[in-house]
Amino acid sequence: MGRIDVATKRFVSISDIFAQLFNVGLFQGDIVVCEDGLTDMNSLEDIRLEKHIDRQVFERTRDVKKLSDLGFALAILGIEDQEAVHYYMPVRAMMYDAASYETQYKQIIEDYEKKGIAIPYGTGAPKGTKVMPVITIIFYTGKKPWDGPRDLFELLKIPDESKHIMQKYMNNYHIHVIDARHMTDEEINQYSGDLKAFFIMLRDYYDEEMLRGVIARHRETWYAVSIIKGDKRYQEYIESVDEQTLTGGIDMCETLDYIEKRGIEKGIEKGIEKGIGHGEERISELNVRLIEAGRMDDVLKAAKDKDYRKKLLEEYGL
Repeated sequence: MGRIDVATKRFVSISDIFAQLFNVGLFQGDIVVCEDGLTDMNSLEDIRLEKHIDRQVFERTRDVKKLSDLGFALAILGIEDQEAVHYYMPVRAMMYDAASYETQYKQIIEDYEKKGIAIPYGTGAPKGTKVMPVITIIFYTGKKPWDGPRDLFELLKIPDESKHIMQKYMNNYHIHVIDARHMTDEEINQYSGDLKAFFIMLRDYYDEEMLRGVIARHRETWYAVSIIKGDKRYQEYIESVDEQTLTGGIDMCETLDYIEKRGIEKGIEKGIEKGIGHGEERISELNVRLIEAGRMDDVLKAAKDKDYRKKLLEEYGL
């Protein structure tokens, strides 16, 4: 498991974040999942297929799985995090869900065996057997928009105009994908707290007005963003915050101020380093003027791009 997988898993495992992902991302804002009604479950499951005498075991390990009291029923909820588009995801998710149903089935059989109750051969399970529903969300944090299939029918080798025929004879299987890096402002504004901060900070350029007033309370939020974006400034910031401050909540504009400040400092340092021997003072003067003009992004771009730096020097007559 990679560093991004670990960081994302820890982030979505937090109960209030897990619950909000389902309530907003799946149940369209209805409070169906309560964080107080969540219980962590063993993520390792397997499907046993009997063929003659040999028994083959196919293990499936979920990223995050919790038992949830939905008010009207208990359900098994799972989140699979993806940092790359998985072009066979409907089948993969179907296997995860099937494994969860298989695990429930095995537990039912074991319970009956412990009671000394025999199940008639060929019936599979006692008549009237009921199992808990299983629902899975795909939490995708990749750089490019999700362009993979979202249901089983998209994978079938059948012309699109003929797929309606198969609907009469086979079941489709849909997956629920949350594309974390490519959400609209409207979609992001449906979330709150750490999740809203997370979605905003994942963007390459985020609107300060959107971030204003957003309060986050979990260190995992900054760690996840830091690792996913490959930007240590988020980790540096949260490690400078004490527990008491974090417990009270952090206005995300404070993080933005820190990120911009560190970016400017690094931009100036790089600009000076590159300017040594061929106009150190000109580079320093350019950085000062750009900062005064509020052009922080240009400071960083000029530090990395020689041609762009030359263009700016000409623009300012330096």
